[in-house]
Amino acid sequence: MIACGIYQDELEHVLAANGCHREIVWLDAGLDNNLEMLEAKLDEVIARQRDDGKTDVRLMFGCSCLPHMADFAKNRQVAVMPAKNCIAAMIGDGRKLELEKDKTMVVTPAWVRKMWLAPDGGDGAPSGQL
Repeated sequence: MIACGIYQDELEHVLAANGCHREIVWLDAGLDNNLEMLEAKLDEVIARQRDDGKTDVRLMFGCSCLPHMADFAKNRQVAVMPAKNCIAAMIGDGRKLELEKDKTMVVTPAWVRKMWLAPDGGDGAPSGQL
């Protein structure tokens, strides 16, 4: 699997709690802020996985992380999760929409740590205490 590092802590916890052991290549959180960079990095890692003989490559990225994610995955013959984004992947699109009805922003603890509390402020986000 190739996954976004934004929810590495949460996904590793869930996998371990369920006795699942998968090889995961974690990409830097925030790559979806630069679509060309995200696409290039995904291409690089997919190629590396194929060079290592792996044929069942799966992307743990939301369908909205690239505007053309479905076509991107199809053209590279890789699977992509059906969720819109990482939050929807964890709690489901319906629950996410329900929680956001009153304009609540739903994020993971790792997202807060990596994007807001990072020493450099993350990828353009303000740094500091919440």
